Formats: sequence, structure tokens, C-alpha cells
Amino acid sequence: MNRKELPFYVMVISISLLLQGIAMFFLYSHVNWYLVPLDKPFQVFVLVSFAAALTPVYIAGSIYARICIFALKTGACLFATQALGMAGNVYYCLLMSMMSEIPAILPGFWGLVCAPAVLIAVLDALRAHTAEHIYIEGITFSGQILLFLCGICVSGTISMLKYYLHKSIRLQREVSRLTSVIDHITDTNLAYQQYAAVLERTTIEKERQRISREIHDIIGYTMTNVLMLIQAAQSSRSEMQIRMLLDKAQKHLNESVEDARLSLRRLRDREIPPERGRVLFSRLTRTFSDITGIKIRMDFGNLPEKLNGTVERIIFRMLEESMTNAFKHGTADLITIYFLYENGDIIIRIFDNGTRNGQNGTEVKEGIGLRGMRERIEPLGGTLTAQFVADGFLLRAVIPEGNPDE
Repeated sequence: MNRKELPFYVMVISISLLLQGIAMFFLYSHVNWYLVPLDKPFQVFVLVSFAAALTPVYIAGSIYARICIFALKTGACLFATQALGMAGNVYYCLLMSMMSEIPAILPGFWGLVCAPAVLIAVLDALRAHTAEHIYIEGITFSGQILLFLCGICVSGTISMLKYYLHKSIRLQREVSRLTSVIDHITDTNLAYQQYAAVLERTTIEKERQRISREIHDIIGYTMTNVLMLIQAAQSSRSEMQIRMLLDKAQKHLNESVEDARLSLRRLRDREIPPERGRVLFSRLTRTFSDITGIKIRMDFGNLPEKLNGTVERIIFRMLEESMTNAFKHGTADLITIYFLYENGDIIIRIFDNGTRNGQNGTEVKEGIGLRGMRERIEPLGGTLTAQFVADGFLLRAVIPEGNPDE
């Protein structure tokens, strides 16, 4: 039995103990103390009291202990009905107690089988019979029908509650598993985005280096050839040969200039300037929205165009972490981000409409993500607050602007 099942079993056992307590009260009131210990109500009272004392073992005991206690209580119920019959309506309380316990303590199939079996056995014991030369009146047919229907209703209700409890537990486990998968996919995706960005910049840098080497080779080769042609022209005494060498040098130089221009054009076309500020934040949120399907509204307000490099990285990580938390833990479908520049501070307000395990005003328990944000912001003299609000979760940060030219 796990902790999620405990409230259900406590409820069932409490109902059973209440019914047994009522039966014990009726039995106690019928005890003839002059005939103790031979008095039948007294004997039944002792047996039912002993069985009731063992009832809480259902919670902590193994399935075999439950079956043994159940068998003892069934015997006590049959003994009571056989010995007392209809007296004091004890049979009704004991039987309803048994019917509430059967589906809770026994596995599904055995519960379905034992419930009608116990009902039939008790009804058979309630027929008119003679016990120790005393005639005991039996239960009427209408009473049998009523007792049977009540027992089935009680047992069926507890069975349905148990079924939905187990179904709820299975669904929670499935949700937990899917949440774990989503967390893993999200973390992997964010890592992939970072890797792709690094790979893109690395590729661009390698291409830039290759083209730079190509331009260097063109210029070096061209200068060497032109120098050799000029030196040959200087050493020549024939005017026609000098003109021919100079024409050749000019033609070679023109071709090399065209090659260099082509390489420079390719370098300029491939060069992607690093994204900063608003462009960087917009790309991050747009990519996240495309991947997760969460709608993101962003208002930059009067945010400066140029930001301090450290502040920019902190804001980037803050946006990344808060959006990931809204997706993973809040199941949000809308995130709004507002920027405000005031008195040298950058104020960021991030709200999501997700539902978390908390309510408006509940204290937020900081995890690794929130602590990481705080550890980045507070050394700069900033502040970070996080709180549950009426319709979602709100994160607010105040970060000093710093030197924009850093």
C-alpha cells in the first residue's frame, strides 16, 4: 500500500469500525451478566471486539494477514447471526461492515467473488433455526432482498472508489512519466539549440578563415608574379619586350584583383553579424514558440538598443529558464514578457498562465533554475521576485544597466 492509497483505506476502515462499534453497543446492551460466560450475546460481544481490534492491521499487514483477519471476522459475523438471529439488528451492522471491507482488502477478482459469497452465507445463517434448543426466528423474504441489495450497494460503491483511485494513481504515474520525458526533450532541445548556434558560428569562422587564406594566397601569388615581370622589364633593353612584360603584369594584376573581389564578396555574404539585444531576445522567444506551440507576447518598451554584455547574457538565460519552467512545470499556453528602463535599471516582468502546484499567495519554493537566476542578478545589485498570482505565475527582475559599451 502506497501513501496515495492510505486515505482510502483509512476511510473504509473507519466506516467498518463505526459499524462494528454500533454492533458492539447493541450486543453490550443485551448481555445477561448473570449468565456470563455462557451468555450468547456476551460471547458474540467478545468475538466481535477481538475482530474489531484487529481491523487496523488491514493497513499495515500483508495480503496473507488481511485474509486471515477477514476469515476471522467472517466467522464472527456468521457466529453472531447463527446464535442471535435477528436480535438487536446486530447482523445488519456486522454484514455492512464486512461488505465495506471486502473490496478494499482483497484483490479485484477475489473481492468480486467473496462479496456475494459472504452475503449468501449470512442470509443462510439468518434462516429460521434452532440453536441450543432455542428457536430463532428467521429473516423474511423481503428482509433478505433488502439486506442483499444494501450489501451489494455498499460493496459496489467501495469497489468503484477503489477502481477510480487506482485509475487516478496510474494516470498520475503516466503524467509523471510523460512530464519526465518532456523535461528530457526540452533540455535536449535547448542543448541542441545551443550546440547548433555554436556550430553555426564555428562553421562561419572556419569559412571566414578559409576565404582569408584564399585571399592571402591570391595576393601573395599576384605580387610575386607582378614583381618578377617588373624586374624582367627593368632588365630588358628592348622597348617592345618591356611593353609586352608590363602589359602582361597589368593583365595578371587585373585578374587577381577580380579573384580577390570575388572572395571578399563571398566573405561578406557569409558573414552573419552577432545578434544582440532585442534581435537576440526575439529570436530566442520565436524559436521557443515554434517548438513548443506556446504563444509569446513581448513588449520591449523603452529598452535601450545596446546593452551591457553581462546584463544581456543574464537576461537571455533568464528568458530561457523562465520559458522552460512555464512549459515544463506550469503547462502554460501564453507567456507575456515586458521590459521597462527606469532610473538606470532594466525591469523585466515575465508572466505565464500555467497552473502549478500552488495558489495565489503561496510561497514559491525555489529550484535550481530560480536560484541560478538569483545568483546571477544579485551580485550586480539587482533583485528577483517570483510569486503565484490569481491566474498564473509572475517573475519580476530589476537589473542595473551597467556600461552599455562593455
